Amino acid sequence: MSISSVDLANLSANLAQFKGETLASLFDRADKRVANGLGGDLLDPRAAGTAGASANGADFASLLDQFGAALRPKELPTSTTPTGLDALGSFSRPGQNMVTVLNRVEVTFKAQYAELGELAKSLLQGEGAAQQLGRLDAQSSGADIKAALDEFVQTYNAGVNRFAPGVAKGGVLEGSWEAERARFATRREIGNILTGAEAGHKGGLATLGVSVDPQTGLASIDAAQFDSALAGNKGRVVAALDDFADAFVAMVDSLTATDHAQSRQMDNLHRAVDWIDANKAAVRQEFGAGAAATPNAAFAKAAAQYDDISHLI
Repeated sequence: MSISSVDLANLSANLAQFKGETLASLFDRADKRVANGLGGDLLDPRAAGTAGASANGADFASLLDQFGAALRPKELPTSTTPTGLDALGSFSRPGQNMVTVLNRVEVTFKAQYAELGELAKSLLQGEGAAQQLGRLDAQSSGADIKAALDEFVQTYNAGVNRFAPGVAKGGVLEGSWEAERARFATRREIGNILTGAEAGHKGGLATLGVSVDPQTGLASIDAAQFDSALAGNKGRVVAALDDFADAFVAMVDSLTATDHAQSRQMDNLHRAVDWIDANKAAVRQEFGAGAAATPNAAFAKAAAQYDDISHLI
């Protein structure tokens, strides 16, 4: 029986195609993980935030799976999306297209890491302002009490304004469960109606005139209501503020702890970027450079910040 000759050119092309399809499958194994089917969550925060450390990069494979699911071929973003990728259509050249996605993954993970770090700093600033409230006592003047409360509200609102665009649709932290949890926890603490209950105060900070706008998330103080409460029973007002301060500080300490999910999510993102940095040259040599990610200003700024601090991580 004769054996047909081997077309080396076609063999090489077929091998490259096979490798490309294999690489594509890495990004497309977890389609069902994106429950809403919109591709909006770049990471499943429950997995990304709680995955344990892994020296061999197994946790990065999970991150990559989820990112691939969010960017399935039929849903790849247009140039109007945050990182500005051109629409790619189907995977006619899966290797090239996956390198393109890898380029976007790198920028996105860098930006998310940097912004989560900035969020932690913002939480600590709020904690510092709360600690000032906790230093008040019945001997504090009314002016000092109001000044400390004003400082806390201003610090809190600065954090809300800083990160509201980031967690909104198209923002760097869109879909980040840890960012949403931090926003929810701080707002919940301000609205806790049990604050000061042990000292006989009823209604929490709301009865002192402190409230959070449900639409903007910004806190405000009704000066007349606060002055009235202060004049009625300064000791009880101070006790309520001290109680709030203790609870707020404990909440921030929990959110920023080194073993908390937010820190683990940042560790996972950093390891993912390290993996990409170590392997992208070989991937690009095999499949080509792909299309460069073209981030918008927010993503570009955050990714550049990561590059500036990466040697310290």
